[in-house]
Amino acid sequence: MIVYIDARCLQDENFAFRGVGYHSYTLLKYAKKYNVRKLIAILDDDLPPLKEKHINLFDSIQTYSTPTEIKQQNESVFLISLSPMTHPQWTLGPLIENPNITSAAILYDFIPLDYENDKVYFPKISQKRAYTTNLLWLKKFDLYSSISTSTATRAKTLLDFKKENIVITGCAIRDQFIENEKINLSATINTSFKPLTYCICVSGADPRKNPELILESIAAINKMGHNVGLKLVGDINDYLKNHLNKKFEALGGNINNLEFISGVSDENLKTLYKNALVSISPSKAEGFSIPVIEAIASKCPSIASSIPAHQELLETDALFSIDSSKELTNKILDLLDNPDLIKRMIITQSQLIEKFKEPIVAERFWNLLINNQKNNETRITSITSIGKSKPRIAFLTPFPPDKSGIADYTAKSLEEIGKLAIVDVFTDALPPKSFPGVRNIFPLSEKPFQSNEYDKVVSIIGNSHYHTEILKYHLRYGGACIQHDNRMAELYAWNMGNEQFAKKASQLTKRNVEVAECQTWLKDPSLLPTLFLEDIIKKSKPLIFHSKVTQKLVKQMYGVDTDYLPFSSYRHFSDNELTHETKLATKKKLNLPLQEIIISTFGLVTETKAPFDCIYATYFLNKWGVPATFYFVGETGALNEPLLNLAENLGIPTKIKSLNSWTSEETYKDFLLASDFAIQLRTYGFGGLSGAILDCISSGLPTVVNEDLAEATNSPKFMLRTNDHISALLMAESIYDEYKEGKFRNRLSLERKEYLEIHNFKKYAEDLLKLLGF
Repeated sequence: MIVYIDARCLQDENFAFRGVGYHSYTLLKYAKKYNVRKLIAILDDDLPPLKEKHINLFDSIQTYSTPTEIKQQNESVFLISLSPMTHPQWTLGPLIENPNITSAAILYDFIPLDYENDKVYFPKISQKRAYTTNLLWLKKFDLYSSISTSTATRAKTLLDFKKENIVITGCAIRDQFIENEKINLSATINTSFKPLTYCICVSGADPRKNPELILESIAAINKMGHNVGLKLVGDINDYLKNHLNKKFEALGGNINNLEFISGVSDENLKTLYKNALVSISPSKAEGFSIPVIEAIASKCPSIASSIPAHQELLETDALFSIDSSKELTNKILDLLDNPDLIKRMIITQSQLIEKFKEPIVAERFWNLLINNQKNNETRITSITSIGKSKPRIAFLTPFPPDKSGIADYTAKSLEEIGKLAIVDVFTDALPPKSFPGVRNIFPLSEKPFQSNEYDKVVSIIGNSHYHTEILKYHLRYGGACIQHDNRMAELYAWNMGNEQFAKKASQLTKRNVEVAECQTWLKDPSLLPTLFLEDIIKKSKPLIFHSKVTQKLVKQMYGVDTDYLPFSSYRHFSDNELTHETKLATKKKLNLPLQEIIISTFGLVTETKAPFDCIYATYFLNKWGVPATFYFVGETGALNEPLLNLAENLGIPTKIKSLNSWTSEETYKDFLLASDFAIQLRTYGFGGLSGAILDCISSGLPTVVNEDLAEATNSPKFMLRTNDHISALLMAESIYDEYKEGKFRNRLSLERKEYLEIHNFKKYAEDLLKLLGF
């Protein structure tokens, strides 16, 4: 059994160590006794981290709600929302809407609905709207666990579910109140009250707790001559303390008989209960009432207001009206100087203890899940079963006609993936046509995460503006991610602006980073102290890289294991296309000089691709008698003029050609066939990839490539490796040696063939589905 836990209430200080947190902890600490193989916490980055006590409950933690664990055959998967009305439930959409996941919500109360007109719980309309939204999501759950019959009855009216889909668990008495019988009967905290001379009320600042009613009774009893005190235990603010003190004095009570206690441990609270005359719970509304059963477990008689939650726990003679101080006064007077009545109440009420011991409460809850599992048989157990039931996968990605290499790569990969799975694409692009392997193309949105239409949602992420919205959705919902680039600095800087980017950098590097320093990183990525992959790493499972170099670097920098999927060439060439005759014919088609050695570099030209070094290398080759002409096959942009100026200054203006435009598929492919050599470089490391290198390999084109880039792409032997410290002279020597030996004329090498047997989209599709758990 795999169980996802919405554990945000355990991060929230308002709930973590109060009733909600205690109940949640009780249920979770018994999970392993009920065949739970993996307990996974879903947390919120914006809330405080879990305390160690709670961390130890879970096998793993994630800050996103997309299910990522690969289940075993016939294994059940559950979602449990520990406190569904306190934190937004729509963020759990990928789990709640998943038809293969049984969802269960723990219900405490619907008290805010009873006070909505008083604006006690909804001082702002946005708060009421958020509560109502949670209520709508609550209707989507399969199972419900209620802490009381009264809450269950209210829930049935609001949510309209089947009776068999709910269990009444009650709340557990914490072990500290049951097992620690050898307790010091003199209070272990400072107090002026002797045993059995005070009443205790565990309360708080919430007005529905109704402490004023007890003040009226204690004041009346004081005026009768009985020196009875009241201890109010809980987090009561100074304003309320002053109010209660003044009211108690106004009622005629002895101000020395009123004591406020906060921050009390369970051990000391048990002592306070044990020494008290009676525990009083005067609340106007409760989902359950933990103080009632804590007091009873501590051998203290308990009386409470006659509300539905208390009626479930106590006999009628222990109840009083919520607005009758006279009834309460009489209950207290009956106990004064009447040890026999106290003893009888303790014996009678102690019968409740067994019902609310931790193992018993936990058993009720976990049996609900075990007895109401969905049919969770794995839909896809292996690649061989796909013909019977294809997995449904949504891809969030740039897509043609976006001028993006990742867009082209994804479109090509989906041709093969679409043979094994039902594929829908969500993109900002507006494709004018349909694409092989793709069922539907939709506008980019969070829909695939929130609906039950897909078995997996895959975010395709890179370091350009095309990925802005994709990254936003992925960081919200998480899940499978194919990370194309080895860093995200440029996209973060572009999205955030200089100041915010510097703040982000300071946060990640744990030191103050100025805007000027960030600018140096962007100009020279080799200086980056971090890859800005931290957010993506936290939200991704599986996290897939196409570069083993980047994968290894991420392990070294972040200590995280990721997955590797070999990059594939998406332009293929027949043997006939790679003959010398075809090369000559294509040169003629492009009007290239037939007697020249054509050297090309492919893709968008940036300084990080060492374009000036390429010109110097061309200069050296010509000086050495090699008739080389160099082509920039792609956009050169603002670099176009400086590049051509350098060629002019070196005296080789006719040897440097710039297309300076987004190159059509036909022209791009023609240059691959017509070129004699290529140069593809990166001036920084990190295992960056290049689709152009794969195209060069696929076409058998000898290419000068620096070591880091060659390792990242597993480049075969016919690629001309050069040092990562780019040297135009060494590059020129590599081409010169190859030119003299004449090897460049044969493109149909064994190394090329073996490479393409691994780096192809058919294998890519099969391996991807395995990584996704199919």
